[in-house]
This record gives sequence, structure tokens and C-alpha cells, in this order.
Amino acid sequence: NSARLVIMEISSQKGSHLVYNQKDPLRLALKTDPQGYLTEEAFTSTIDCIRGFASMCRFFHVTDMVAVATAAIRNAKNGMKLTPAVKEKTGVDLDIISGKTEAFMSYVGVVNTINVEDAVIFDLGGGSTEVILVRKRKLIDSVSLPIGCVNLTKQSRQGSMRGREDMKTMQKLIAEQMKKTPWLTGCGLPLVGVGGTARSIGKVEEKRIKYFTAKLHNFQFDIADFAIWYKGLLSTPPGMRRRIPGLSSDRADVIVAGSSIIKALADKCNSKKLIISGCGLREGLFCEYRHQHENMPLITPNILETSRIAAKIPFSIAHHSKTGTIDIEGAGNHQSHDEDHHRDFRIFEDAFLLHHPIPFPLKNNFAEIDILSQGTEALFVLCLCFVEDLRVVEIPAYGEKGKAKFLEFFQGKLKKRIVIGLEPQMPRGF
Repeated sequence: NSARLVIMEISSQKGSHLVYNQKDPLRLALKTDPQGYLTEEAFTSTIDCIRGFASMCRFFHVTDMVAVATAAIRNAKNGMKLTPAVKEKTGVDLDIISGKTEAFMSYVGVVNTINVEDAVIFDLGGGSTEVILVRKRKLIDSVSLPIGCVNLTKQSRQGSMRGREDMKTMQKLIAEQMKKTPWLTGCGLPLVGVGGTARSIGKVEEKRIKYFTAKLHNFQFDIADFAIWYKGLLSTPPGMRRRIPGLSSDRADVIVAGSSIIKALADKCNSKKLIISGCGLREGLFCEYRHQHENMPLITPNILETSRIAAKIPFSIAHHSKTGTIDIEGAGNHQSHDEDHHRDFRIFEDAFLLHHPIPFPLKNNFAEIDILSQGTEALFVLCLCFVEDLRVVEIPAYGEKGKAKFLEFFQGKLKKRIVIGLEPQMPRGF
């Protein structure tokens, strides 16, 4: 459905961070003729897109490049002819990866960024859907289904929603493909969704419940809520879909097909929960690159510890002191309960390991968190403190809007406050 460029920088301390991100909605699945060949327009638009990406890579002085093509080119009868054309016109070596490889890279991207043990991962793109069964963080089985939100829309004419016959055609096509996944039947595992359709559904749900932040990665909600929304979507005219809160206009014409695939997967698995992942194929490719070039584990044993390295956080948590640069001022009764006290410190540590550090302004040897401007990092710490009832002492927030937004989501139940104690010599912006 889309071509994406992601530029990452790796530091000498093995940390990494995103430098640049660009998206081009190529929709190659719509640029194929009835015989399954990529059209001249498909060749031209792809070459122009990659030429632009290559230019940005030169601008940012990129030293190594990994370029892959997926279903739309893989399934086209003349897809193999595109790679030499891209090489000739842009100098980029484009690798057409198999469905199995695509599924594996999506799996790597998810399990290295979401702490999930058992799940069914699906990567729903424009021309295919990769489905992966994960048990104890290991890939058990996978398959690449040749249906995606774009080519399924094209095959069943759902972009125009012309009638019940079109819907029946689409459901029949999906049902045929679901026969290839007998190992999913009734597994009861949560679904982890990768790709634009999954992210769009996550955005819609966040709008519906007035979620306190726009962050999507690891956003979780009940399949039952998705099923209710899906039922309403089917009766929504095409022209009205663009008005659905949270749904982008460029996704409105393919959302029915994409959502129908997710609904079929949820029914097949008897899943109760849907988890949205902002990481997938691209992150998996990056992990593979680091595994090959830096001898880093392909599947990290501890995603929180890896996050700390990636974020370059130069501190450790120290109990009952400021030696480790962070201290929690807890309620007195926690001092006498070692198990609870240890749990509280672990929760606090996890909160910092999961997000990049942010430059807190120092005041009287304490760092104040501005939840209005700092957004997800600060809110994540606060959420953990609320959910686990951590005994903490202050939540500074500038502006009534920020406070109101946070308190509205938690229905005014927040009673505890948090403060972060920093060593005086600790550099700002750690």
C-alpha cells in the first residue's frame, strides 16, 4: 500500500534513534493490469519514489541501506523486472523478499518492542496479510495470505460498496484464505496488529474512548468493541467513512476490506483482545541488520533492558537513596513491606526503561514533569503509578488543560503524586 523510508542512527554506545521518516502511498496493488502485470505507471511511480528516498539518504549521509519489496511486487508476474530497473535508475539494490521472510521480520519487530509471550501477530498490508503464531515469544508457525486491504478492495469492489453481493464476494475470498491457518482455530490468543489498517482502527478506538494520548504502540482494547464498530462500518456509506473520527481520508476506501480480514482472524482465533503495534517489518529488518553487523541478539531476551541501552540512560535505580540519581519518596508503610517496596521500584524502573529520557527542568533538586508538553513519556510513568498504586508525592502539570485531560481519562480517581529526585551534578537533558 505504501513505500516507507526510515533512517536510523546508531551511536558508539550501541544506542539508536530515529532520524527521519517518510511515507509515499504508492498503492501498487491498484497499478496492475487484469493479467497480474505491473503497469508502466507502477514502474514509473516506484522508481520516482525510490529515487527520492535515495536522495534523502545522501542528504543524511547514510552509510548502509536495506531496501526490500513485499507483496505487490512479489506477486506481480513482472515484479522481477522492476529490481534491475530500480538499480539502473537509482543505484538502490531492491530485494524482493518472500512471504515467509516478511512474516518473520514482522515477528522480530513486534517481539522486540512489545512484552507479549503468546499471541497471533498479523501484518496487514495492501497486497498480503502475514499471520504468525507466537508461543513463549517463539515463532511457531506463519503464513503469508495473498489478500490485503488494497487488492481485496479491488477484487470485491468494496471501495464503492455497491451492494450485498460485493460483500459476499469479499467474505468468500477471506474465508478461502483462512483455510490455510488451521493452527489458529480457537487458540484464544490476543491479536497483535501491524500495518496501516491496524493503526487506523487503533486511532478510531482512541478517539471513541477519548484516550489521553495519541500514542498507538501497545494500545490494547477488547475485540468486542471492535466488532461493534465493524458492524456500524458496514452500514456506513463510502462518502461518510471519511468523517469517522480518527480515520484518515486516504484509508477510507480500503478500511472495509482491511477490517473484514481482522474480523475474520478474530473469529478464527476466538480472540478477546486486539493490541496495536507501531513496529513490524522495518524494525525487524533493523534488528536483523544489527544482529549481522554488531553481533546483537536477533530476539532480545529483555526488551526493557534493550530500551535502556537504546535510549542511552546513564543511571540505575537505587533503593532508599539518591545514589543511582533517582529516588522515590514513598509512604512510610512501604518501608516495612519489602515485597511491595521492591514491586514499586520495579514499576518505576520499567516506566523509564520503556521510554526515551526527556530533559526535565530542575527545581530544588527535583525534576518536574510537564505532562502537557512532554506527553507520552511522562504520562506513561504516571499511568503505571496509578494502576499499581505506587506511593508517590507529586505530579506537576502546567496548565489546566493538561491536568483536566489526564484526570478525565482516569475519572478523577488519581490520588497519589509522583516526584523524581535527581543528583545535583546530574547533567540536564540526561
